[in-house]
This record gives sequence, structure tokens and C-alpha cells, in this order.
Amino acid sequence: MGFRSATWPAQSPEGGRVAAELDKAPTGLQAADPRDFHPPADAAVICCPVSGWVSQVDSTRLLAAVPPGTTVRLETRIGAYVHADEPLLSVWPAPSGDSRQELAGAIEVADARTMLQDADFAIRQLVDIGLRALSSAINDPTTAVEITLRLGSLLRGILTAPLAPEALRDSAGRVLVQPWNLDHEEYVDHAFDQLRQACLDQPEVAAALLRVLRMLITHVNDAGCPERSAPLHRQMNLLLDSLRKHPGLHPEDLRRLESLSADETDPADHSR
Repeated sequence: MGFRSATWPAQSPEGGRVAAELDKAPTGLQAADPRDFHPPADAAVICCPVSGWVSQVDSTRLLAAVPPGTTVRLETRIGAYVHADEPLLSVWPAPSGDSRQELAGAIEVADARTMLQDADFAIRQLVDIGLRALSSAINDPTTAVEITLRLGSLLRGILTAPLAPEALRDSAGRVLVQPWNLDHEEYVDHAFDQLRQACLDQPEVAAALLRVLRMLITHVNDAGCPERSAPLHRQMNLLLDSLRKHPGLHPEDLRRLESLSADETDPADHSR
């Protein structure tokens, strides 16, 4: 029995909402150059009080907790697991005791990972279903193809959206720096690395992955951001290279898969 479900995680309203808001910055904050803000030796380090998943960061509350001219640097990211007593924030000039508690309270660390602000978790949930479908115990390539297509739908929005700036400044000179946020290349790798490695024994899944990668390359080029096609080309080349080396793949099957990287090939393969 496969893992097909009427409710797919990244296609839920929550998953779509989070992906659509990746580029959103709180009202009143402007982008700043992150290279201008390196923690000095006397920066205060605020550690995480508990272990868990970083599920939400309230940027407005973080900056409201400190005086004008203060810089707050997030030493983790949404979707990361942080251990108790690990650095959560660096702040300079050093804040007061009350401000430290308010700063720590602006970051929600939960027992379980959630999709509240975490588009990467939407990707992770889909990939996990795809990997289970490709396992020898399940062997459900139809679900793996479905997952690949839905990842393509999710990545269409992520790859054409400008991500939130790495550094944000308010009108009073407060700055929030978030150096560990995921970039477009990391989203691509998280979506396709494991499925690419696991699909070599399933040519139809590999074909779906090649079609989705080619679709995304066309999409980002048409959207005016061709620089974001590089990690997609890399995934395609890695998959083709692995397929060429994979034992047992018939030369005719290999030629068909190689053809899917060309624009002349039917993107939906309606004849099959």
C-alpha cells in the first residue's frame, strides 16, 4: 500500500502561505548591508533556555526590546533545532536584564517542528513521503512521481520570490541580522538531493524529476531571475551522471532520460 493521501503537506493552505511570505519584511524595516554588522568582542550572547525547534521569530518584538542603535544578530534560523544553552542571539551594545528576557521571548522554540514560518519544513515533509515511497518495503513509484511534481509547484513560488533581506534596519537605527537564513540554492538542494539519490532504480521517477527541473529552469528564466537556474542545472547534471553510471539501465532507457533535459522533449510526456 502506498502513501498517497488526499492532503499533501506543502499543498495545504499553511504550506502555500508560508512559501508566499518568504520575502515579507515587517512594516517599517528597511534592508541593510549585513557586511556592516559583525559582532564585537564584547557583544552580549543570549543562550536558548530550552532545546527544541525554532518555529517563529518575531522581528518587530526583537527590535522593540532594545534601545535605538542596537544590533541584534540571530545565531540560528527558523526550522533549525537548537540545544539548551546554545547561543540564540548576539546583541551589541549589551542589553539590560529585562531586555534579555524579552529578546529570548521573541523567539519561539517548540518541542516539534512546525510550518508556522518554515517553508523548508513543507519541502521536508514532501521529501520524506517520496523517500518512503521509493523504499524497497513500499515500492510506490506513482507516489514518488506525485511528490516530485508537487515539489515543483512549491519551488515555482520559492525560486521566483526575493527572500527576506539578511539585515533589516528600523528608523531608530536598530538592526536585525539573520545570517543563517536559507538561500535559493539550499531550498533546491533540500527539495531534490535525496530524491535524486534514491530514484536511480525507478526510471519513471527520474524522468519526472528531470521534467520538473527543466520546467523550473524555464520558469526562473522567464521570471527574470536566470541566476537561480544554476542549482537546478546542477541537480539535472548530477542525476544524468548517476544514471549513466547506474548498472542495469538499458541504453534505450538512458537515451530517453537524457532527452528529457532538452527543451524539444514533451514536458508532460502525454504519449505514456
